[in-house]
Amino acid sequence: MVLLGPEEDPLAVQSFFWFLPYSEVTELTDASQRGKKFFSFDQRFVPKDKYSAAEWYYSDEASGLRAQSDHMVMIRVQNKPFVATERTPEKPDDWLSANIRHTGEETEYPGYIIEPFEAELLFLVVSRFSFFTKVHEWHSLDFGIMRPDEILDMSVVKVTDPDIYNEDEQRSPRRSGPEDIRMGTYEKDTACGTCGLKWHRRFERSCPGHFGHISLEVPIPNYVFLGGNRNPFSASPLLYALNSTCMHCSRLLISTEEGMEALKEKVKAVQESNLLNTAGYDIIRKTVRELINLEHTARWSEIGIKKKDVPKNITCPHCEKVSPQVTFHLSYSDGLQYVFAPKKAIFDPETEKAVFYPYKQVHDWLQDISEEDASALGFSAGSRPQDMFFTTLPVIPNTARPPAQNPGGGLVPNDLSELYSTIVKINNHIKRDRAASAQVERLSKSLFQAVGQLQTGQKSALGSGGMRAAMTKAGAAPQNLRGIFDRVIGVGRQKNTIRRQHQGKVDEGVAYSVITPDPSLDIDEVGVPYTVCAELTIEETVTEENIEFLRQCVLNGAQTPVHRGQTYKDFDSSRYPGAHSMRVNGENYDLFLKDVPERWRETRRRYQAEILEPGATVVRNLVKGDIVLFTRAPALHRQSMVAFKVVPVKTRSLSFNPSVCIPFNADYDGDAMRIFALQSKEAIEEAKNNMMPSHQMLHTRYGRTFITFDQDEISGSYLLTFKNKEAGSGIHPDERSGWGFDADGHPILSRHRALNLLSRAFVRNEEGIDYMTMLPKPISRGDFKGCYRGRDIVSMFIPDGINARYTARDNETTVVIEDGVVKEGVLDEKFFGTKAGVLAAAFVYRFGWEEGHRQMERMTNLLSRVVFAAHIEYGFTLGINDISFSSRNPEFVGPDDENYWKGSAVGRFYDELDTKFQEMSKAIHQIELHFRDKELEKITGPNGEKINMKVALKDPLMAKEQIVKKYTDEYEEFCLNTVADIQTSTNAMNITVNSGGRGNLSQLQQMGASYGQHKLTGAGRPRHGISSDRVLAHFAKGDFSAEANGFINECYARGLGPASFWFASTAGRRKLMESSQGGIQTSGYMEHRMKRGMENLMIDSKQRVIDLRTNSVVSFLVGGDGMRAFHARGPDNDKSGLSLSLQPMLLEYSCEHDVKLADTCSLCDSGKSSRVDFGFLPKNLEQHVLKSIEGRKLDRSTSAGMKKSMKAYFEDSLSLPGEMIGSTTGANLGEPATQAGLRAFHGGGKGSVPTVDRLIHYLDLKRKEQQQPNTTVYLKSAFNTKENAERLANFCTGLRLNEIIDSVDYNTEEYQIIIRFDRGYTELFSVDYNWIAHTLRKTMKSEGREVLEIDEEGAVIQCHGDYRDLLVAKETLSAIPISGIRDAELALVVKNKDNERWGIQINGPIKGGDGLTVNTFWQDIEGLLGKYVDLSLTDFSDSWMVYTIMGLEAALMHLTQMVWGQMNGQFGESGLGDLDYRYIRTITDYMGIFGRPIGLSKYGHMVKYNRSVLAAMGGEDPWMSLIPGSVMGNHDKLLGPVEAITAGKGLTIGSLYREMNQEDDA
Repeated sequence: MVLLGPEEDPLAVQSFFWFLPYSEVTELTDASQRGKKFFSFDQRFVPKDKYSAAEWYYSDEASGLRAQSDHMVMIRVQNKPFVATERTPEKPDDWLSANIRHTGEETEYPGYIIEPFEAELLFLVVSRFSFFTKVHEWHSLDFGIMRPDEILDMSVVKVTDPDIYNEDEQRSPRRSGPEDIRMGTYEKDTACGTCGLKWHRRFERSCPGHFGHISLEVPIPNYVFLGGNRNPFSASPLLYALNSTCMHCSRLLISTEEGMEALKEKVKAVQESNLLNTAGYDIIRKTVRELINLEHTARWSEIGIKKKDVPKNITCPHCEKVSPQVTFHLSYSDGLQYVFAPKKAIFDPETEKAVFYPYKQVHDWLQDISEEDASALGFSAGSRPQDMFFTTLPVIPNTARPPAQNPGGGLVPNDLSELYSTIVKINNHIKRDRAASAQVERLSKSLFQAVGQLQTGQKSALGSGGMRAAMTKAGAAPQNLRGIFDRVIGVGRQKNTIRRQHQGKVDEGVAYSVITPDPSLDIDEVGVPYTVCAELTIEETVTEENIEFLRQCVLNGAQTPVHRGQTYKDFDSSRYPGAHSMRVNGENYDLFLKDVPERWRETRRRYQAEILEPGATVVRNLVKGDIVLFTRAPALHRQSMVAFKVVPVKTRSLSFNPSVCIPFNADYDGDAMRIFALQSKEAIEEAKNNMMPSHQMLHTRYGRTFITFDQDEISGSYLLTFKNKEAGSGIHPDERSGWGFDADGHPILSRHRALNLLSRAFVRNEEGIDYMTMLPKPISRGDFKGCYRGRDIVSMFIPDGINARYTARDNETTVVIEDGVVKEGVLDEKFFGTKAGVLAAAFVYRFGWEEGHRQMERMTNLLSRVVFAAHIEYGFTLGINDISFSSRNPEFVGPDDENYWKGSAVGRFYDELDTKFQEMSKAIHQIELHFRDKELEKITGPNGEKINMKVALKDPLMAKEQIVKKYTDEYEEFCLNTVADIQTSTNAMNITVNSGGRGNLSQLQQMGASYGQHKLTGAGRPRHGISSDRVLAHFAKGDFSAEANGFINECYARGLGPASFWFASTAGRRKLMESSQGGIQTSGYMEHRMKRGMENLMIDSKQRVIDLRTNSVVSFLVGGDGMRAFHARGPDNDKSGLSLSLQPMLLEYSCEHDVKLADTCSLCDSGKSSRVDFGFLPKNLEQHVLKSIEGRKLDRSTSAGMKKSMKAYFEDSLSLPGEMIGSTTGANLGEPATQAGLRAFHGGGKGSVPTVDRLIHYLDLKRKEQQQPNTTVYLKSAFNTKENAERLANFCTGLRLNEIIDSVDYNTEEYQIIIRFDRGYTELFSVDYNWIAHTLRKTMKSEGREVLEIDEEGAVIQCHGDYRDLLVAKETLSAIPISGIRDAELALVVKNKDNERWGIQINGPIKGGDGLTVNTFWQDIEGLLGKYVDLSLTDFSDSWMVYTIMGLEAALMHLTQMVWGQMNGQFGESGLGDLDYRYIRTITDYMGIFGRPIGLSKYGHMVKYNRSVLAAMGGEDPWMSLIPGSVMGNHDKLLGPVEAITAGKGLTIGSLYREMNQEDDA
């Protein structure tokens, strides 16, 4: 019997698709993801298939659904009516259905318009259909090795067809081919075969792509775990696992319980410290290898086998079988390639072929390793050793490898698709030939090669998977197909993808142009051409306040100026500002209207303007007041990118106030810069609050003024205040010039000249421009009544309450500023210039940090224009006459000639220089004669000093050149002094140099006096050129005069001869080459490494330096006091900045006797001082403050006022929470050296390009690359004489026997060597002949020879009876040490000027920093010199040696001292550039955070010790961090800046960190 159901209703809806919030389906326990829910629907549209539903979800109609949750899932609602059957004749109680009908209307998307209903219905969750309205941030990233079952779970298709496309016209992807449509779509018109979505520019609406897989017929080793592009023998976890386990039983080659416990403890410690990176992996691997070798050696030693004779192959302690050490033959050797084989080849006696291990055997070996042993080897819980082989190969989605189109319109498969195709072909071939084992073995190697090429196509040992033409700088060239990892690590000189793409951003809102100066602009403004403003846009939300303005922008519409030649055409200024687009009620409107006829465009714009309403957005042009970022490449430090307000200008260049040049190291000789238009409100607010010039007034490197006077502004302030020494009783300003000098020689100006100057000081506001309306008080009496002093004009712009005293650049003149008035002194660079400005501390003390910066900005804004204009009002010019001094005598006459003194000082100028030049040249020529005659002892310096014979005997050329340099230096110093003395104080060149505005004495010497000695960096004078004894063809062969080696007495003003011109030109070119190819590149790369190594360091709310990645404390207080590294400096600050500048406070307050605390009070000195409680200050600062007021009597109100002022001043100077001090430190390390290199060509070849080589050594802390190490020990007080120091230096100098030998003769008849000693050498170094005899006899005896005679003259050695032994014996002499401390070279006498101690500087240890060398070297110093030297005063240049001898804290302090010396200078030598002590302490504290010194290179914090694999991969050598990170299961929390930026994750740093801490405090 058949039961018939009700007649089918054509409008009945039996199922439809809908969406629920993810939270409503998370609790479903049914494996099929079924559930039930009560639905209540009004009449509305519902989709009828999942693909239509996915597309409809992003339509405007579904906006209410999307608003329900940021994570929705698709469900299929079931409404199947009950139909009675034989088995179920009655409707079950739990059967859910309802009478749901649709209207039958047509719909835009496939679906129904259903009638209202309410019912509880069953639903089924549709897998792989999740929808995110909000893009979530990544929480963390887990690295590991995927298991085959995990690959299968995420795969949607098994790839078995090697053909990529069908042979149809559309070239559609083949099913089960490498581009099967089920793995995703890359086209707008083609739906994905899995999710049904198409490609869309919005990611959330686009098909994400789906993985496929290839089931490999044989297990294939993963090339990555063979070491990747690194050395497989040192970095392969696969080989490490094989060589740590037995090939027979797969057990770990450690059997002792103690060994396994030690290993487990080590693994546990590494895991608990989250050191799941290269460093942690190396620790475990090293421990395993040591334990295996220890146990292996112990087993053999028990039967009497010595350590050196222990076999390499290890006997398994568990199964007692020999387990050979295995390697992988990536390159062809021993007849093998692409196979595993014993490290020491084993040959089959029958086939005489090398033995190897098939992939399957090795895979099974790894598969049998137990979980316990795998964990002990460092493998994470989710990773298995056998998974380092591919058995199931994942195929990445099509969306990650879209094809390209050829010019004919056809598709060109992606490189990866072709590589997948090759793998499938070989895999299918193996499947067909499974019976033929030899064939399968050969094909297995081909399959490994193909899979390896899929990973990287750039490894020559893997061969090429195919070639494709690629565009290079040289044009089209064939290149290997690029594998997966080639896209990560980059090909050739490309940066890796993480750095190139994920850590960068393409920004279209940018303009690039040449820069020009415009003093009329405020220092927070940038002039942007109107044509640029019309192209760049900012999105602005419509409000009631701006709606009319934005409507006008919409009415103006969009226009894009067309660049033709050097001008912009078709730009209509009446339509500016315009708008490019707008969005109203979710609908976008394009305002270019390209598709609208011209006659209808105005009507369309009016309509668009009318519908504008609050809440809409308009993308409008840049207008005045918009915020942009302004930068110049290279961006060396934080202040290389500054925020400015836009001022539209009619010029075609970007312009700004000259005071802002300094942070960018820019000038106006064609330099070009960029502006970036900020888009988001958050970015604009951040720029306003932190990046405007008012927040960048101080250099982050050392707290001196940075955005301030430069060049013309500095010389302008000097012009208004300098002293004219030739003014006599004064020069009254005449009517024409309006500029004169008072009786003291200081500048005075007439009324009209003062008015002209002050007219430049204006403030631009919305109403217009406000000018100065008052003059300073004129001189009230005397000859200059009614005139205005230049310093009084400057004082008008210094705020009240600013006090300062300091010495000007000439180190003679005292500058006094009281309550904002310049009382006396010359205002040169130290007044408010970069690097030397001393007023910053007074501003911060007076106004606080924020307001102090604003006041500095205001003063710079107004006063810079005034002093800039001072050149115009003064009539300042600079010409050849300002640097040229012509001799009045037609012929040169010497000083003995009576007519010589009849000429003026100017007339005698060059005559004096020529006389001095001839004197020096003659002395140098005499030195060369002595040198060539080997009469070194006759060489003397300008002051009669003897040549250093110790150096001369070791390196005679260097010793000679040291003396020559003294003569050339004396001549150049004579030139400098002479040219400085002969110039008047009003000389234009003198003004520019003395003010510090531009130029220096060396350049002045080159221009007006003499070029001097041509020098080659690192090589001194040029000594050879076209031949070994001839520099130029201008000089005769063999000419060794000073002139022939680049000693020049001409200058640019007098003119250079041919040879001099060549020398000067090549010197300048050499500097350019060194700076561009060497110094800049090296310092820039160092800066990159330092920033990447310390990028995760931040200052927290307690002024601690913390590591964001671990939340651990690096420094408990920044620099020990918590102050900003760039707190404002004053005149009384040294380079360290360890204390606040106290001068502003000492100049504000007075003692009971009304004497400023900065002055000496005789009445206070006789009594007891007052006590002020500064306990809120750090100890070092408190002591400094108390010492400054020691002995002074203060009343109660003064004490209270000082305490209050000092507390506010100190709190304003504290470090800012959220400051990323690590990145700032890295930038400040490299910036000064790079800047100096960029400016090197200004020196004309004189001076030197700074080198960072030594600094890099200390920061990288490479243990075996110590450059020229030296150790200095100082004598105890009882032995502190120069004579004792010389004796000990002779004793310490390392000498070999061959160094004191004058000659060696052979007696071939008796087979003897006759040696003659150099008596001069032996006497100089006080050689002990008894020791020589003892050492020589001992050495010769050990080799079967005999010393027949030895005395002070020489020695006779009897050799074996053959000629060859004579030569061997002679060579042996060079290895016999006869004097000195072990592992030391030359020792010299030095004197410490600080404590007047004599010392011995020993060059050593010469072999670097390994433990043995350090111990023997230091043992000799302690044992042999300990009686005579004070070891507590020892200076080292090798930090590893300090660490080995004295421990971590001593090593870190030593590193601090060394880095300090490199940056700030020491022992009279200048450094690379001043750097605050707090930065250096941060560096060294971080280097010691692991309990041992760790450098900042890729072998230190940058990569190896970086806990974030993603950040390390973005640094250098991605293989280095990816391999161990995957094996150990690195859990990257994405807490550091680089990994967070790469993953698109927000960071709580900077102002956000401060805001959150303020909320927490509230």
